[in-house]
Amino acid sequence: MYNKKDVSKLELQDYFQEMSRKHLTENSKDYHSLICVIMSHGNENGIETKDEYISLEEIKKPFKNKHGGQFNGKPKVFLIQTCRGKGNQEKVEVSDLPSNDVQTGIPGEPSSSPEMFSTDESSFSKENVLTDADIIVAYATIPGYTSYRSEVNGTSFIRAFLSVAKNKYKDEHIEEILTNVKRELSSNPKYVPQQLRSAGKMSDGNCTFYIKKEFFCNVRLINLIYEAMAV
Repeated sequence: MYNKKDVSKLELQDYFQEMSRKHLTENSKDYHSLICVIMSHGNENGIETKDEYISLEEIKKPFKNKHGGQFNGKPKVFLIQTCRGKGNQEKVEVSDLPSNDVQTGIPGEPSSSPEMFSTDESSFSKENVLTDADIIVAYATIPGYTSYRSEVNGTSFIRAFLSVAKNKYKDEHIEEILTNVKRELSSNPKYVPQQLRSAGKMSDGNCTFYIKKEFFCNVRLINLIYEAMAV
């Protein structure tokens, strides 16, 4: 585990470049995945460093798949606890559609069989993957909105992730865990401050990923994230 605190944008970029060179290239055989937890302030411009903002693309750049890359095909997970704006999400009730009510998504059009999309599986191989493949990004909130942090208990997003991962790591891969984290954030009142909860506000995570393999966490990894939060 490596830990950096209160760094400038350039220092953080240099740190990621060195990590990519040393651990994901020269010593790639010693590692099966990368987990990066970022906790900071932020807004629509990106993630706040000691002197300026850094974008998600600038963070991901050193870790993307590349021709001849030694870490291609191995999962790279980014858990990012920052605000992404000043808005608070409203909470509304929804009910599931009946299972036999198929919607076309086009107003005024009759319901029909859902349109199916597929890809030519044979066009993908170990030598032909997207540069962003195997990168998983989980934000504490969606663009334009705040994320919540308790001065006593810590951040809602990281707490929810650790809670779900600790109970589900043996049975669920990372995509399923992150889906359950989103559900916890949006439905469990303990992750929303009392004053916002009474006003009908809610929290919600935001995840993006394209991975070709199921990635399961282990208890040692979860404990390392606990340790990182305590530093």
